[in-house]
Amino acid sequence: MEGLFQSDVMSWAAIGISIILPSLIGIYVHHSNSKFQHSLDARLETYKSSLERTNYITKTEFNYEFGLYVELQSTLVDCFSAIEWLFPDGLIYTQPEPQILLKDAEDNLKKLTELIHKSRPFLNENVVNSYFEYLAMCKKQLSSYRHIYIMKMDLPVKEMECYNTTSTIRSKYNSLSEELGIYLSELKRREIIE
Repeated sequence: MEGLFQSDVMSWAAIGISIILPSLIGIYVHHSNSKFQHSLDARLETYKSSLERTNYITKTEFNYEFGLYVELQSTLVDCFSAIEWLFPDGLIYTQPEPQILLKDAEDNLKKLTELIHKSRPFLNENVVNSYFEYLAMCKKQLSSYRHIYIMKMDLPVKEMECYNTTSTIRSKYNSLSEELGIYLSELKRREIIE
């Protein structure tokens, strides 16, 4: 009888194990699947966000915007050079005729102003606002030069202030050049479609 009892216990144990073991395995598999699903969901979200950040443009659009960037930078350099020569800080030189300096500065400022307005749809609003701040500083410097050297108004305090303003304009110019560099790097990150 003892052998029969042991056999029954073993049978019941085997039945219990056969019931409990699949349940435990099921719980483990479900838990593993949910971890795996969570991992897949996280990777899918990362992929989706990278797709959203990718802008697709045609080669023609890229070439146009890149050309615009080059033209903006070139025009910015020309404008800064012309404005800087109005009241150069730290330079000793023989000053050219005031009318020549004034005309050069006016022409370069006008060219930059027109280019910014033309480029506005392709530029970040912060960059456009920075350009407008730069243009306002340059126009003020141009106006001061006109009053001091062309109209011959005796404004010694104003003249010294203008020489100091040149370094502020230089800082703004450097900042704009950096912003254009950032704009270019963003442009290069876009994917070009044929």
